[in-house]
Amino acid sequence: MSDSNGEIRQQAIDLLYEKTGTQREEMPGDAEVLRRDLTAARDVAFQALAREAAARDHNDRLERLLASTLQQHRKRENSFVQYRDNVLHETNLHFRTAAEISRETVPETKWRIDDLLPSIALVMVAGVAKGAGKTTLMLHIIRAILRDAMFLGRSADSCPVVYLVEQPPVNFYNDYLAPVGIHDSEDLHLLYAYEASGVPWPVLVTKTVAYCVKVGAGVLCIDTFLRFAGLSEGQENDSAVIQAALRPLQDAVAAHNLLIIIIHHDKKGGSPDVYTSGRGSSGFQGVVDQIYNLQRPPGNHAPNLREIRSIGRYDVPESLMIELVDGEYQARGTARDVAFQEATSFALESAPTEEAGAWDTKTFFGASKDEGVAISKRTLQNALASLVNSGALLCLGNGVRGDPYRYYRPP
Repeated sequence: MSDSNGEIRQQAIDLLYEKTGTQREEMPGDAEVLRRDLTAARDVAFQALAREAAARDHNDRLERLLASTLQQHRKRENSFVQYRDNVLHETNLHFRTAAEISRETVPETKWRIDDLLPSIALVMVAGVAKGAGKTTLMLHIIRAILRDAMFLGRSADSCPVVYLVEQPPVNFYNDYLAPVGIHDSEDLHLLYAYEASGVPWPVLVTKTVAYCVKVGAGVLCIDTFLRFAGLSEGQENDSAVIQAALRPLQDAVAAHNLLIIIIHHDKKGGSPDVYTSGRGSSGFQGVVDQIYNLQRPPGNHAPNLREIRSIGRYDVPESLMIELVDGEYQARGTARDVAFQEATSFALESAPTEEAGAWDTKTFFGASKDEGVAISKRTLQNALASLVNSGALLCLGNGVRGDPYRYYRPP
């Protein structure tokens, strides 16, 4: 029996050495050494088997993937073959020569608000949620369009407007329509978000654009885009999703000569760059024709002062300061113009009225910082010089060390 066991053991050892490729040594007599060698040989064998199994699994998965891809390809091919003849016979593409386009179109840009808002475009108006005043600004623009009136000193071209409203009807009426004075307009057509709930975005766009054509509306405003498109916060970061959602709007602009305005929120914290100020994917910036960003200017300013920044295909002001005064927006020029106006007002109001107490520039600047008025030294110096030239302030000193310019307001 022992001899038989010895032969079997010897055959097992030979087989392990053969399968694992390890060097065959003379069988040791020590049992512990033998156990160690057998264990090592076994581990090598198991590793080899594991690699072989992994390779088989990889090949199996690759074969399944290739089979699935081939099946999908065949489905698409069959689908194309099935509809190819109909598509080829029913689809007509209207190619034009450059000369034909020149005869059919007007070379100059058409404006809905002169030099501010194009008449045929897809534009985005972005700003922080519940703080920038996007809807308030839009309703004032729409009022000018409905009434063929002026906006910021610019002429508006009138037409009916279709407006998709995110807010509840009562809030929208009391907070916007009534204060702006367009609550009784027959040319402003509203669709509230709850009335469109559950309607797929492509269907909503198709029906809304058809309604615009029916009532002769030249402007469609979607407030807000994400709400009506039914996109989640995660989807707004997906460029492919955003581009797909904007594509039917882009097509509607070209097909029906519409101005479509989408209202969107700024990213948290905003951005000094207009191009990247809007929340979510860069797909927005890649598709829309013009971006307008509405924000509170930095510094201590009037509560209703806003800056409109813009970038895009059209020649509109890159920066425009506006202020809502007594229910009307008024243009305040550029940010530099506003800073100069504020510096001038501050200097005139703060200047001493007696010659003996005249202030130098350093004193004016320190007082502005104490009162939280954001004025640069250069802007303050320009404002003081302007006030002296107009006679509103008088100037003492020679403007040198030990004898600086000093200013006071004559009684």
